[in-house]
Amino acid sequence: MPSPETTEHTDLDGRNLAASKQFVKFRPWLKASATVEQGNRRPTMEDRICISKFSYKTKTFFIFLLLDGHGGAQVADFASQHFPAIMSREVVRQHGHHIRQVIKQTFVEVNRLVSHFPSGSTASLLLAIEDKKKATQRPDVWVANVGDSTIFGLDHQSGARKLSVDHNVKMKSEQDRILREGSLTIVEGYVCTPMGHMLAVTRALGDADFGPVVTAEPHIVHVKHAYPVFVLASDGIWDVMNGKEVWQKLQPPKERRAWRESAYRLNHWRNT
Repeated sequence: MPSPETTEHTDLDGRNLAASKQFVKFRPWLKASATVEQGNRRPTMEDRICISKFSYKTKTFFIFLLLDGHGGAQVADFASQHFPAIMSREVVRQHGHHIRQVIKQTFVEVNRLVSHFPSGSTASLLLAIEDKKKATQRPDVWVANVGDSTIFGLDHQSGARKLSVDHNVKMKSEQDRILREGSLTIVEGYVCTPMGHMLAVTRALGDADFGPVVTAEPHIVHVKHAYPVFVLASDGIWDVMNGKEVWQKLQPPKERRAWRESAYRLNHWRNT
């Protein structure tokens, strides 16, 4: 199978905090600020961030992936390192089309490859696709997630809009799905195995102990609205801030000009 024409990739993790603050400018309209930071309440840091791009024919695919590991960092590490290559193969297989299927199959394939790990991870994806044939049009934007690391779209007109779904037992359709299958139980908001293993999310990468019930099939949204800002963050942010508060912090002109520091400053606001 032919490989994509070009690939650039970087990932961040919590083991080297000196390198955990980063910004990337792909295009004047596409800039990213990223950081991982271990809070005072947690003994380990299992968050990972992957920023990558690859080209296929006339299209360039920009990947922004947030992972929040649990039970260990193996799955988050693997996904941050291999997700772009797996997605690029799916793009080639689909001849650059059928993006919903590309996203779904990438999640499914990553999950298959991490099935031997004892850990798991949430995964939240922002995918922006630029087509040279359609240079006058805005990029095609997709978001997808499993677990509860949230994605917001922010703009001046509509404020903050949540684009992802929190996959947990508070979501009735997820609760019904878990109970209907019958091999797992729900105790105090957690999905539980007969061996007593507990999980706060109902969809994730990995978590092989929970079998196919905890699925890696993502919630996928084709974003039609032209949001100027997207925020992907794990529960370390959303446990203490909501989308409106994040937008209020990020929208002043000074903050927009200081985009390189926006993720770092958001973590700082979270901690104060």
